[in-house]
Amino acid sequence: MTPLKSSASSNHLRCGKSALKLLLCIAPLSILHFLSIGNCVLALQTTSSISHARVQHRIKYPQPCSSSLAAAGGFDSSHRATSSWRRTNQRTRLDSSRSTTTSTSFDVQVGNPQKRTDRNGQKKETTSVSPSRQHRQLSKSNTRKALKYIQSIAVASFYGASEAIRQSWWLFPMTLALIPLYCFFLGTRATVPSWYFVVPLNHLTHSPYAAAVVGGFLLSNIFYFISGLFMLDLIPLGRAAGRRVRKFSRHLARDPLLGASVITAGLVSTIYHSVQTLGSYAMAQELCLIDTGVALSSSALFLKNFGLPSWKTSIIGGAGILAWMNPLDGSYAGFHSMWHFFSAMASVSWGFDGFKREVLL
Repeated sequence: MTPLKSSASSNHLRCGKSALKLLLCIAPLSILHFLSIGNCVLALQTTSSISHARVQHRIKYPQPCSSSLAAAGGFDSSHRATSSWRRTNQRTRLDSSRSTTTSTSFDVQVGNPQKRTDRNGQKKETTSVSPSRQHRQLSKSNTRKALKYIQSIAVASFYGASEAIRQSWWLFPMTLALIPLYCFFLGTRATVPSWYFVVPLNHLTHSPYAAAVVGGFLLSNIFYFISGLFMLDLIPLGRAAGRRVRKFSRHLARDPLLGASVITAGLVSTIYHSVQTLGSYAMAQELCLIDTGVALSSSALFLKNFGLPSWKTSIIGGAGILAWMNPLDGSYAGFHSMWHFFSAMASVSWGFDGFKREVLL
């Protein structure tokens, strides 16, 4: 029993080995067979797609000579023939359009009517324009453009000048300062009218109290400098001045031209009165014109910024004008010093009027 079992098991092993060898031989063949079938399917699909594309191409672009294309054979030859046929048709259309354009264009000659086609394909006759007429039309258009430019420049200049006058009219009194310069170029000396109050003060230098009188008279211009520095907020104000006064000074300092105009008036007044007292009377008259122009321009600036003064400011200014007119003889220095004080005070009061209108109300 044992030898038989061993022989049976050996037979089974031999059969298994032979079956395994057979499978190993058959498997590559089956794989190759499967791949060949797939390649055939792909080839059939590619062939069908190529034939479908060829049919679509022939439908879209019909061939003029099918027999010659069939004789030539192949997709490449038919494609080349179709492309050449399309190029021929394009050249024909271009030549026809060029000839149409050439025939419809008109020659620039006098009185030579030409035919042109509109968008609807209808022909219409047009008369050509001569070069001289074209030149006249061009010159007319250029003239109109030049007139428009000149008109725009004139309008812009007018509006610019009106705006400058509206903003800077307060400087017009400064033209008085140009009179001495104009007379200098003419070789003459500028003089003031006889009714104007320019008093020679050379006699004060011979007085025993000349130093005190002349010094006090010139020192009265300090009120202009104090007022101008206050308007520029350059004077330190303590708590004793009050919150309202400090706020007023800071408000005026927002327009530094106000304080600068008052300081300039004080500086010019000091130079003018120094020459009036210690220099020549002719030069004093020329400086008087400059001093008057600066004072009037400063007053016009306050009028532009703050409007008409209040009755309190008018009273202060009126008192200063009475002192400036010098109603008594021999007291010019004293009364004119009062004019310096009242005019400087009036400038501060005028600024306070504008402050009340803008801030407090």
